[in-house]
Amino acid sequence: MSSSKEPYPAPHLKNTVSPTQISHAEYERGEAIVMARYRTELNDEVTFVFDADGNVHYEKLARVSSAGVTNGEVGTKINSTDDWELVGKTVSVYFTVRRKSITLGQSKAFTFSVSAD
Repeated sequence: MSSSKEPYPAPHLKNTVSPTQISHAEYERGEAIVMARYRTELNDEVTFVFDADGNVHYEKLARVSSAGVTNGEVGTKINSTDDWELVGKTVSVYFTVRRKSITLGQSKAFTFSVSAD
């Protein structure tokens, strides 16, 4: 990332009891969300990049909606359909922001875990 790109604060968890752990029940309910907070604009593309133990790596794309513009945040739910590879692992996640096909910046990394039981 070049120095002209804006550094964003690390993402955080929402709808979890712990700020750094998703319980198995929260995971099964699909209510836990990894959130990005920054000065959003409608239709920004936010890519969440997940790296976990065991060489697990994947990305999830989210677009900022009108509610996200109002709140200044966008997120992606952690659920048993899309995120089964994260169970029982420590996960590092960061996000990148693209606006009108231009990459604006990347966040710092955030580490959390998903409980296996």
